[in-house]
Amino acid sequence: MPGREFSSNLLQLNRLDHFNMSDLLFAHRFAFRFLAALALVPWMMGCEEVIESPFEIVESKLVISAKLAPNHPVTVQLTATQPVTGEINLSDVKGAQVVLFEGTEVIEELEYVKSGDGKPGFYQTTNFHPIIGHVYTIHASADGFTPVSAESKIPTSVEITSISLADLSTMDMLTTQVYDYELVVDYADPEDATNYYDLRISQEVIPYRVSTDGDTTFYPMVLKSVQPPGMFLGTTPPIGGQASVLIQDKPMEDGVAIRLQSVIDPSKEILGSIIAELRTVSEPYFLFQKNLQSEGQVFTGILEPRVNTYTNVTSGYGVFAGYSSSVRTVNVGNR
Repeated sequence: MPGREFSSNLLQLNRLDHFNMSDLLFAHRFAFRFLAALALVPWMMGCEEVIESPFEIVESKLVISAKLAPNHPVTVQLTATQPVTGEINLSDVKGAQVVLFEGTEVIEELEYVKSGDGKPGFYQTTNFHPIIGHVYTIHASADGFTPVSAESKIPTSVEITSISLADLSTMDMLTTQVYDYELVVDYADPEDATNYYDLRISQEVIPYRVSTDGDTTFYPMVLKSVQPPGMFLGTTPPIGGQASVLIQDKPMEDGVAIRLQSVIDPSKEILGSIIAELRTVSEPYFLFQKNLQSEGQVFTGILEPRVNTYTNVTSGYGVFAGYSSSVRTVNVGNR
C-alpha cells in the first residue's frame, strides 16, 4: 500500500542518515586527534635530548716494543690496541712490513718469528747487529692501521769499576734460607753529560737432587731474581726475572748501595754468584721505564720495557730504545 511503502522508505532514509552522521562524527574525532598529535611533534622534537655513547670510540693503533743492543739482532714486538668496553687490550700483528733504516738507507726488512710459549711473536733482523752511536729508525705498516715509526740509538757503555757485598747475614725462614746483604756497585759515570742507567740484578742458583741411595745430582745453573728485604719471605722466587733499579747519573761518590735479599731452598738449591748488569740506557728507555717504577726503587719481576704511557713512536704507541751493558759478578762467600 502507498502508506506502508512511504513509511518503509522514510525508515530506511532515517537509518541511512543516522549511519552517515555516525561516520561523520567518527571522522571529525579522528581528524581532530590526528591534527592534535601532529601539532605535538615539533614540541616533542624540540625537547628531545641527544644521548651520547658511554664508550669512547678509539682508533686501533700499532704498538712497537723494540730494543737495540750491541751484538744482538734487532727485535720488534708489534701489537695493536683493541678497545673493548673501555679497556685497551693488545693483539699480535702478523703479516706486517717492518723495516730498519739508518738515515735513508734500508738496512734490512725484519722477518716474523713465532713464539713457542703462547706469547705474541716478534719481528727480527737475521744478518744485522746495531752499532753504538748510530741512529736507527724502525718503520712498521700493516693493513688497516696508520703506519708508525720510531728512532733510537745505543749509548756508549759505562763500565762497572767495582762490586762488593757488605753487612751479610743469613736466617732460616720456614723451608727457605735468606741471605740479607747490601750490594755496592761503583761505575765510571761521565761527569760532562746526563746519563741514564738500569741496574739489573739476578742470582745464580744451582739446583740439585739427592737420591734415596745418597747420590747427589747437580743440574745446570739457573737465574732467579733478588728482592727487597721482607718481600715474599718463606717462598723462593721463580726461575727467571731480574730486579731493576733506575738511576740517573751517580747518586753517591762510590756508586750505589742497595739492600737486597737472595732466597733459596737449601734442600735442593745451592747459592751461586750475584750478577749485576749495568745498562747504560737511552733517554726514551729511562722515561718509558719510569712509568713502571720510581727512580732508585728495587723493582722485581720485569724482563724488558713494556707498553705503557710514555712513547717515542710516531702515530702509535710503545718504545724503541737502545742500551749497552757492563756485567760483573760477586760470590756471596767473597765479600
